[in-house]
Amino acid sequence: MNAMHTLIVSDVHLESADCRAELLLGLLQSWSFKALIIAGDLYANGGIIGDKQFELVRYLRKLRGKLIYVGGNHDFSRKRVVDRLIGVRPVKRYSWSMGQKRFCVVHGHQFDRFCFVFSEPLIDRAISILFQLTQWMDPQKLHVSGWIERFRVKLSGHFARRARKFAKKYGVNSIICGHTHKPDHIAFLSEKDGRIEYLNCGSWTDRVCSFVAIDESGQAKLCCVSAESRHLSVVPMQTLRLA
Repeated sequence: MNAMHTLIVSDVHLESADCRAELLLGLLQSWSFKALIIAGDLYANGGIIGDKQFELVRYLRKLRGKLIYVGGNHDFSRKRVVDRLIGVRPVKRYSWSMGQKRFCVVHGHQFDRFCFVFSEPLIDRAISILFQLTQWMDPQKLHVSGWIERFRVKLSGHFARRARKFAKKYGVNSIICGHTHKPDHIAFLSEKDGRIEYLNCGSWTDRVCSFVAIDESGQAKLCCVSAESRHLSVVPMQTLRLA
């Protein structure tokens, strides 16, 4: 069994047909950890929680003594649902110190200039259905879905830089987010500000899902798991030097 101090997951999107609840449940049951942080968007807007998804909800409820829930753009309109189902109240952000580092977890929608669009349930649902259709019609990502994917990659770069500015403002060494559904691990280096680490947990709705694991010494790594093969891998950290 793998052992870590803290595991962080984001964008599980229960109620969505794309939710990999069974995969996440199996992963959590195979790891030993002292804290589990959900970095927002446990739920989607609309839909029904299926039997396999409800198994994950039951497991999370049992873990509520060591569960921290950071709310996402979908979650704050569902506070009562969250409280009742898993017994944990969402917070806007969660910070702690470990291994001479200051960590902070936020969902990250505050870094997204277009987030107001996805806060409207009907619009959010329509965009989600459109993206699913483009993936089904264009599996090789050559046209529409490929353009969307390239746009998401470009957007995540701007997102990471806004997250870094937030970390600098609040004296954080490691900022951990979700929201973009794109897993990232970047170390920003500058002579003025030193080293600020940015990690994005990715999501649990894609063919490859991801999470952040932090050991007892405060070392963080970004892990990916294939929904098909269940193969686990670690994403290498990028280093960006700033002027």
